[in-house]
Amino acid sequence: MTLKNGPVLVSKIGSLDDIRLFQHVVQCAKNPDPGSEFDLATKDIRDYPPRVLFAELICRHYNGFLFCENNEIAGHAFWQSHNTDKELKLFSLYVHKDLRRQGRGTKQTEAFLCFAYEHHVRSVDIGAGGNAKVLHIWHKAVSGKLELPFKLESGPTTGSIKILREPVSAVA
Repeated sequence: MTLKNGPVLVSKIGSLDDIRLFQHVVQCAKNPDPGSEFDLATKDIRDYPPRVLFAELICRHYNGFLFCENNEIAGHAFWQSHNTDKELKLFSLYVHKDLRRQGRGTKQTEAFLCFAYEHHVRSVDIGAGGNAKVLHIWHKAVSGKLELPFKLESGPTTGSIKILREPVSAVA
């Protein structure tokens, strides 16, 4: 099966999709960063069979994009929704090692932020893990240096972002 170029929403992956999409999500879930919030929150389900693990992740409000290019998974952006889907927390941003240093992490974050905006999310957190590259993207986001059709502002903590409902053209 051939992967279509572009983002694939994890919660929409079905049995007719390329198995590599499913396997990537399960592999990431079974091998989290040690000590991370995701590691601690998913210890109890990590040994579940792959299909059950995948379903449990969706039930616990985990979601994300897999970014496909040239019939390969080029990267991902995984998040969890909180507070009845009005807050999203990006907990994993990955770019394939052969594609790094090309601004892809920024583009993936822009896709995540557009998804949040389109789903009426009020705030997102992209930098709680303290990764320097992700915090660099956060600085770009809150200083208006991302290519987005809406405005953002810094939230109450480092890495947090408030999504403003006005489009950029309406903001003076």
